[in-house]
Order: sequence, then C-alpha cells, then structure tokens
Amino acid sequence: MNKIPIHSVIMAGGMGKRFWPVSRKNFPKQIMDVDGNGPMIKQTYDRILQFTKAENIWIVTNENQKKLIKPILPEIPEDHYVIEPSGKNTAPCIGLAAIHILEEDENAIMGVFPADHWIGDTEKFFEDVKLGYEQVVKHNCLLTFGIKPTFPSTGYGYIQFDIAISEKNGRAHSVKTFAEKPHPELAEKFIKSGDFLWNSGMFMWKAKTIHEEMAVLMPELYHTLERIRRCGCTENLWKTIRSQSIDYGIMEHSERVWVVISSFSWSDLGSWDAMYDQLEKDENNNVTNAESIFIQSKNNLVHSQRKKTVIFGLDDIIVVNTDDVTMVMPRGQSQAVKTIVEELEKKDKKEYL
Repeated sequence: MNKIPIHSVIMAGGMGKRFWPVSRKNFPKQIMDVDGNGPMIKQTYDRILQFTKAENIWIVTNENQKKLIKPILPEIPEDHYVIEPSGKNTAPCIGLAAIHILEEDENAIMGVFPADHWIGDTEKFFEDVKLGYEQVVKHNCLLTFGIKPTFPSTGYGYIQFDIAISEKNGRAHSVKTFAEKPHPELAEKFIKSGDFLWNSGMFMWKAKTIHEEMAVLMPELYHTLERIRRCGCTENLWKTIRSQSIDYGIMEHSERVWVVISSFSWSDLGSWDAMYDQLEKDENNNVTNAESIFIQSKNNLVHSQRKKTVIFGLDDIIVVNTDDVTMVMPRGQSQAVKTIVEELEKKDKKEYL
C-alpha cells in the first residue's frame, strides 16, 4: 500500500472497565488478545503501519501503561510517546497529541485511532482513510468515520449526515448533528431514517485546525495546552484540565465537520457481548478462547485464563475466569460490568482492580 502523509495517533490510555475481570489497571483492554491474533494495540499498530510511516505513529498513554506497551511496540521512539499524567477523556488527549505533532510539523494532518477497536477488511479501511485524507486536504474539515448501523444500538453515539451535501459517490458528507447514545425507540427511528451512522470515534484533520477549533470552542483547554506547549510543566497544569470528550467539546459544535461512510466491518468491542457477537461460534453458537466443554448448552461465551471450563445445561450466559476471579452473568447484560467495577472502587477492593 502507498503511504499517506499523515501522523497517526493511537489513543491507548484507558483501562477498559467493561472487560473486567480480565482488564485491570495493570492489564488494560488494549493489551488483551481478544481474537487470538495478538494484543489489540499491536493489531492497531500493524493496521496503521500499512498507510502511515513508522516514524509518524504516536502513542498517547500514561506512564504505567507505557511500560506495558513498549515491549509490544518496541519500534515506537521514546519521543513519540505522549504521556497523560491522568485520564481526562478524549479532548485533552487529542489536544495534547496535537501540540506535540505541531512541534514536529506545523502543517501535519493527523489521524486519531483508538487502540482497542476491531476492524475487518483492511483494504477497505485503507481506502476509507485515503478518502478521509482527500476530504481534509480539500475542505480543511474535521473528518470523522461513520459506520453503517446493522441494528438499533443504544450503546453507540450517532452521526446524522446531510444527504444533500455529498461527494465521492455519496461516500463523504457534511455532518448535520451528533446524537448521544439513544433510548431503544429513538435508535429505531435513527435506523429507519437512513441518514444516521454509528460514531466510530476515529478522526482525521489538520493538527493546526483542531488546535484552532479548541481555541474557539474549548478556550480553557486551549490556553492550558498552550502553557504546556511553552513550558512543558505538564503535570501541574494537567490537573486543572476538565475531563471532556472530543465529541461533546468540539464535534457537536463545529461547523466544519464531514463524515466518511465507512465500508469496512467494525466493532469497538466495548463489552463481553460485543466480543460474543464478533467472534467465531461453534455449531451451538458458543464462543470460547480456551478448552471449554459445552454440554446441552448454547449461545454462551466463555473467556478463561484457566485450562478448562465445563458448561452443562445453560444457555445465554457469560463466564469469565481469571486466576483470582470468576464472573458469571446473563448474556445481553454485560454493560453492567462497568457498574461492578465502580462498586468495587467504592468499596476500595483494590485487590480486584
């Protein structure tokens, strides 16, 4: 594949609470091998490497996770690790990456990619990224990648595109609005309308442009980042930054947003249920990563770090085994895992986190 002249940022600072008990503070989601093809961050890096020069790849993470990532990605130079003293959501993360990239190339175009998404059809992904790059060059826009919905999900945010303003045979559109995660009835309406897409959380823009938009739409963040850029005293200044997503802070308010309707298969693998939907199943629709034995059981997910798990006479359950925890829950309710983690945090059960 031909390289595209962009700087690619991999966001790799989250824990992935919804994959507890496998995902922990010292073993975050992006380190997990979900599908047997290696750690998710390595798969992301290898995918990006097909269209970005190695020297133009950046990792945004924290000091603790940097220690875990470096053995997996030894190719990343030390000065291309952008360190967040603490997690502040995607707007500060992206803003911090932008000022580092601007120091290296004031005309840089940057792509932003989460470390823990699953993407099939790599060739189509490359073509969509190339199309996004062309739109950024042409319009100097904030470009996002939208996914054609396959069901009325209540777990994703949505993007409404303008059917009347389109290019590239209807593949690229101006954006009308963003919508937060909807209730089931509203999600149904979004699907039926035909002009709503899932928000993938992947972006592309000129580093200078996103920095300028922050100056207008998120001035507090912009001025703090400028101080960090000038003096480098990141940690003390970082504490003053409010946690906010790039969608809420910038994308929902900017008038220069475009979307590419993506052609590749995608999942943010945001839960154990999402993992079940994505992975290969046996003849009884059971999914496992280990030597699990299913007897008179169907539609189950077993993820085990132990040798064997036997399931008898049970349907539609999730079983996750680690060395110190076993979690069992009904399939379809795995979003509740985040609540479990929050309860453990409240009870100060650090040994489980």
